[in-house]
Amino acid sequence: MTETLMLRIEGFCDLEDHGKKEDGTDDIRINRGYKLQLALNHQLIVYEETLPRDSVPVDPTAYLVRRISEALTRSLPQIDPRL
Repeated sequence: MTETLMLRIEGFCDLEDHGKKEDGTDDIRINRGYKLQLALNHQLIVYEETLPRDSVPVDPTAYLVRRISEALTRSLPQIDPRL
């Protein structure tokens, strides 16, 4: 049986209504970020995380590799997350 491990990285940008400001104008803020998801055989979600854009480092490669390897060690114990 073949198993499929799918990584999905989705960027999002939403508008959030925070009511009214002190001066009576609408307080609309932009919420930007990324949704990370690892799914096994398109059914079992192994890992899922939502990251605000401001919390992602300028060079996100090392950060993403570390987070994903940590998630994979639960399903694939032969993966060393320290590498």
